[in-house]
This record gives sequence, structure tokens and C-alpha cells, in this order.
Amino acid sequence: MSSIGRTWLHLQSLEVNSETTLEHWSNEFPYLNDVSGRLTMASVELEETPVHAVTAKASLKDDRLVLDPLTIEVDGNALTGSFDIDAAEETYHASIDIPKPIDLPHIVKSSNVIDTGGFLSGKIVLDGRGFPFSASSGKGTLDITHRFHRSPERNHALRGNVMWENGRLAFPKLTLHAGEATVDIEGSIDLRKKEMHLHASGKAFPLEHLFEHLQFV
Repeated sequence: MSSIGRTWLHLQSLEVNSETTLEHWSNEFPYLNDVSGRLTMASVELEETPVHAVTAKASLKDDRLVLDPLTIEVDGNALTGSFDIDAAEETYHASIDIPKPIDLPHIVKSSNVIDTGGFLSGKIVLDGRGFPFSASSGKGTLDITHRFHRSPERNHALRGNVMWENGRLAFPKLTLHAGEATVDIEGSIDLRKKEMHLHASGKAFPLEHLFEHLQFV
């Protein structure tokens, strides 16, 4: 799959083994209903991050899609989690657990300003209601640890809660641990207005921890 000149998802193979009850199918498009089985994707590349395989126990019934358990193999490690989306109720849930560090070329997507590549581990849980994101609301918890490629000897741990509503992402309180330093972060990002407000306070946080990851091209 691609968007405006770049490919963000490459998939080599997709396999679905399923069973269904025809009497439960809908009279309206897409007709399919009450399906359960197993989903397998092999040799996936997502935003330049190679994924060996994605497997999940899957079910679709009454506009609700559930992938649980969900396993993603990256960098020789297994990430586990679940995905649940109810189109009728417009609710969704997603969780991912990364017990062992995985080597990523970047976080989310590459940047010409900051090098985010490194070794990521931890857990993320998200729950929300409404589609699309600009009309959605929800909350999540973050507990992640990252060791940058440029400073692999130092752990950076980010923990706390996030909330979003109608395109506005809020951080009521996030705590960043970088070595022995600690920084408390509060603020919000409004994607519709393209505004960002952040407040950070901490002690003994060396500025070189930030500048060592900047890159200029």
C-alpha cells in the first residue's frame, strides 16, 4: 500500500483459514457475518520496519471484528496483544505487549530532524469511541522503554496516561526517565488547529540527551 509517492506497507503473503454459518449472513453488503478462524500474514514491511509474521485468532460477528490473541514477530521477538473494533457501537480497543526489546529503524516514521531509531520494549493500551480520529474520544496508558541507537547504554522510559477527543491529544501527566534524570510532561496537541502546548519540568536532565539525537540533512 502506498500514499503520494511512498510505500508504507508491503505484504508478501496473506492466508485466512475460517469457518462460518451461512444462516447468520446479512442481507446487505458486505453480507459476511459470523466468521471465525485464523489470520496469517508473512514477510510484512510496515513503515520500513520488517515484520516476519503476523498471526491472530480472528472473529467477525454483527459488525464486530476481534483479533485475540494477536502475535507479531519482529526482530526475532514475539509481540503479543489484541485488537477489537465494533463498527455498530463505534468502539475500539487495542493493546500490545513488547516483553523483549525490538530493534526499530525509527518510531512511527522516519524523520530528517531527529533520529528515533533504537531498541523498544513495554506495553501500550488504547480504548476509544468514534470514527474517524477527528471525531473520536478515548484514553490510553503508556509504559515503554527505549534505548536509542546513538546512546544504547542509556534507558529512556516513558510512563503515564493519554487522552484524546475530537482531534485533540492530551497528556495529563507523563513521566520521562532518562538515566537518573526525571522529567514530568503535561500538555496537548490539537491536530485540527495544528497547535501544540507542552510543559516539562525536571531536575538534573542533561541537554545533551536531547541534542545527541538531532540530525541535519
